Amino acid sequence: MTVYQADGVEIRTGRRQAAVDGLLARHGYRSATLIGAENPFSRRMPAGWNHRMHRRLEQVARRRPTLPATGTWRGWREAHLLQFGDKRPAVRLARIFRQNAVVIIDLGRPVRIVPTC
Repeated sequence: MTVYQADGVEIRTGRRQAAVDGLLARHGYRSATLIGAENPFSRRMPAGWNHRMHRRLEQVARRRPTLPATGTWRGWREAHLLQFGDKRPAVRLARIFRQNAVVIIDLGRPVRIVPTC
């Protein structure tokens, strides 16, 4: 299972976590979405390409409050953004960056993966 991290908080899917609820509360939001731009459709890309795509994601996502985040699974590590607020803009960005899914975080609920298509 992929382990995500943002603002020093470990985020795991399928679980409700007090630390994740605390992260949302600290930033004044009831929901957030983890979104990435690297390795489109889960195909490994060169490090330089992934870095450029993540920088583009940061540029287009800057209109909404975000935090840097990471996702790690079996030696596969990707940069992400944790975007606060409504999930719909993040899902649209994930589609643009050819991502299979996003991770949705809602206060008081288990963290879940949602397909972008």
